[in-house]
Amino acid sequence: MSNIRLIVADYVWELYAQETLEERFKVYEKYVGILKFDTAIYTFVPKLALGDELPPNIFLRTSDYPTDFLDHYVSEGLERYDFTVRNMIDGDMSVKDWRVSELKQQITPEEADLLLLAKEDYGLNNGLSIPLMNKSIGGSAVSVTSLEKDAAFNQLKEENLEALIHCTRLFHDASLTDIQQLPLNSLSFLLDLTEKERGLLRHLASGKPLKNVTYSIDVASYGVASNMLNILRERFGKKVTRDQLMYLVGLLDILSFYTD
Repeated sequence: MSNIRLIVADYVWELYAQETLEERFKVYEKYVGILKFDTAIYTFVPKLALGDELPPNIFLRTSDYPTDFLDHYVSEGLERYDFTVRNMIDGDMSVKDWRVSELKQQITPEEADLLLLAKEDYGLNNGLSIPLMNKSIGGSAVSVTSLEKDAAFNQLKEENLEALIHCTRLFHDASLTDIQQLPLNSLSFLLDLTEKERGLLRHLASGKPLKNVTYSIDVASYGVASNMLNILRERFGKKVTRDQLMYLVGLLDILSFYTD
């Protein structure tokens, strides 16, 4: 077995020994360094509104990641000029090398300016973006950067890129449940649901059509149940569709808050 495969095997052992998202990211940070990359940042962007506003984005960064660049990126809304964000929105989930995309003229002038800013003002000479998830609940990706110039970075990729991608996706897979539950932290109103509302959510979670809801809970008609569902959508946030609400209930098992 090659040395790289042994590194990944050790990584898996350490990763799955951790219990929290933050602890697993610390293991990921350690192995990003072992693979000779310099910094990494994990981002989760919720898509489901909970209440009147979307939950805040989640950032997990390695200790050496330039926080001033992150502050600049967030305060100026530079995601508008981030070609990796654009690609994910368009459904492109392939790994992107920043410099290669620039040389192949796959980015706009504004997107090139953002890469130049990262390089000249913050020392991020080269970088890779690794998309991880683009689903109804949100999108996530990891960006890994290097201080190496182009030739040395290309050599680093040749030696360690495959292992880096494996480690990144393993971190995501190990943390998926925690990541998906992050937007639910503010749903304190769940504790105040009525028994009929709980029953309606249980019915939805079972996958049964709403038209059969009268067999599950004591409501007068489909119309009454539909009105209850619309009220629940308002409490989650006006942007949540019925399908998204059912997705949340089924995927995240929010009814585990209750006992029969």
